[in-house]
Amino acid sequence: LLASAFVYALGNNTMPLFDRDEGWYAQISRTMVETRNWVVPMFRGDVFIGKPVFAFWCQASAMTLFGQNVFAARLPSCLSALATLAIVFWAVNHFVGSRRALWTVFVLATSALFITLSKLAIMDAPLLLLVTIAQICLAAMYSRKTILWIPAILWIVTALAIMTKGPVILA
Repeated sequence: LLASAFVYALGNNTMPLFDRDEGWYAQISRTMVETRNWVVPMFRGDVFIGKPVFAFWCQASAMTLFGQNVFAARLPSCLSALATLAIVFWAVNHFVGSRRALWTVFVLATSALFITLSKLAIMDAPLLLLVTIAQICLAAMYSRKTILWIPAILWIVTALAIMTKGPVILA
């Protein structure tokens, strides 16, 4: 996790936003911080209906803590990727053992797409975290290890995923 944190955060403050969506999300989040309007996402003075609000809340929170910069815009993706690795390790360790968990996390952490998602100011890494938690909850329920809080976590992360990317998450 420490090596991944180093790689995922390395250069995030020096490389400018280059993807169209990165610029949109960062600008909308910056507007939220400046106007203190955390309810209605605005882009260039117009209401932005392209994405639900949770993605912007994550970036705006990071911008509130670390300033309105590229590093803060990319921080939610970096932290989500690290949390995904930790949760995948815990789940695989719990279901099939520590050796497989270590290899699973190593393969995921070093895959090019995962590294890229962890370094972009888009909401695919937070969405992956939420979907991963939901899938682990479903696996626990399927294995009949259902405790009252597992379905509650499933529905909370599903709701947050819908607030991140929209109802496509239900598919």
